[in-house]
Amino acid sequence: MIKKINILITFLFILISLINFFIIINNNKNIFLQKINLLGYEKKYYQSQYLIPNSTKPISDAELYTYVGYKYIIGTNPLYLNAEHLTLGKYLIGLSILVTKNPHYSTLLFVLLTIFFYIKLILKITNSKLAASIGFFLISTDPFIKDAIINGPLLDIYQLFF
Repeated sequence: MIKKINILITFLFILISLINFFIIINNNKNIFLQKINLLGYEKKYYQSQYLIPNSTKPISDAELYTYVGYKYIIGTNPLYLNAEHLTLGKYLIGLSILVTKNPHYSTLLFVLLTIFFYIKLILKITNSKLAASIGFFLISTDPFIKDAIINGPLLDIYQLFF
């Protein structure tokens, strides 16, 4: 009887987590369907606080990493653009733009990979599917994960993964 209850609870945690992911992606599907306007990002970068001190036209971190990531992947030396942050995440964002014309896909991929490896880690440590499903539920409902998917290409999710 206890084994059946554990299986049911495990199933419910997994189901709720998957529904949560579906809702987040479905409610924000427009960000995955739009193509990137690199000329707009380039214009914003050259008018931003990174090149003009006290600029009245700031660029967000997500826009910066999108533009810089693309420039890195097409061959620009990382020392010349936004060298103060680690480059691997920006390269992955640029690769996503090169392949899909959208930086959000790499973020989604690394969110899913991070969750997958956390579940594997929990399974290895506890040898319990129930504990792994609870971990999946807690990670997938964390606001950080939702923000990473919705707000796009920030470096936090890549740092968490690696």
